[in-house]
Amino acid sequence: MNLSRKILKITAVCLFLLLILPVTASAMEEVDVELNLGGGEIACTFFDLRHGESTLTVNGSGETVLIDTGHRSAREDLEIRLDMYHIEEVDAIILTNKQAEYTGNLTWVIENYGVGIVYMPKPMYQDVLPAVEGTGAEIHFYTINSQFEPMNGFSADVLYTETRPGILEGASVIMFEHEADRILYMSVADDQIESYLTKNRDVDAAVLKVAEFANMRGTTQMLLDEADPQVAVIFQNGEEEASPFVLERLQGTWIEIFQTARAGSVSIKWQDGDYEIFTVHPAEKTYPEEIAIRLKELFGTKTE
Repeated sequence: MNLSRKILKITAVCLFLLLILPVTASAMEEVDVELNLGGGEIACTFFDLRHGESTLTVNGSGETVLIDTGHRSAREDLEIRLDMYHIEEVDAIILTNKQAEYTGNLTWVIENYGVGIVYMPKPMYQDVLPAVEGTGAEIHFYTINSQFEPMNGFSADVLYTETRPGILEGASVIMFEHEADRILYMSVADDQIESYLTKNRDVDAAVLKVAEFANMRGTTQMLLDEADPQVAVIFQNGEEEASPFVLERLQGTWIEIFQTARAGSVSIKWQDGDYEIFTVHPAEKTYPEEIAIRLKELFGTKTE
């Protein structure tokens, strides 16, 4: 390599580093979220796990409820996000589906965050028993039409629970309420179930948690028309993409869509009969390693 080419290559590397180092420093900054909840206020945060679903609910008294626990492969993601929101204890867990994307970190959360109560539909009990047995957490079963209050000011009305044997046995639809604010929490995607709900239950809600990562079997136009949500949240299921048909229906109904894979963690804070939404991207610990790999690929630079 002649001198001019060598100088050019070194210059290119330096310019690249100048561009990425500020981004690296920013990415490694600790993300710290203060909800600043007053009495009677509640915040729900839909975590941007790489795989699976988990939603944190906190009230102004500091009580905490975790709805589902994500896939086991996303345990570090969950830990980072709980720390980001200053969560040291979880008072209760609500399970809405028995599959690994919802229950993968159940034992870990119970043992590390002092969980006192786990709410679940009885049909899924045998499947999740190994995860809760011996943990000391109390098991509270719910069924269709059950109503319970997992924390002060936050109630749950169970609209549907799947009782048919199979992978969706125990999958549920729950309406969560805080005063006049409502979240329709769908954990089963099925057009027949949605038909039953729209004909027999009040599904009107400001926020829709879309079922099964926006699976094409659910989130029908009929459900959207009856629920009339202003906001829809879609979790990430590994590398699986949300159904374009579901996204098209949501967009066509003028609903504000938040895909956690793109938006980050989505926090909805309710106060005085209104709500505000903000999104948070946690710092990625692997970012420097990714930059090192890119340096090697682009310039053949040794990074060891």
